[in-house]
Amino acid sequence: MSEEANTIRKALLNLGYRKGGKVRVYYKALNRSEVFVDNSRIGIFDFARNAFVD
Repeated sequence: MSEEANTIRKALLNLGYRKGGKVRVYYKALNRSEVFVDNSRIGIFDFARNAFVD
């Protein structure tokens, strides 16, 4: 698993999401990724801030 994937996984666990959900990540510009869990949009993760910004 890549470092970026681990970072997103840890952030989701901190938000209360548990293992078992289907996670999709779409990489965007400016070091950000849009994250979905079980087809529900969670938000945009900013790697510079190490947090969800939207």
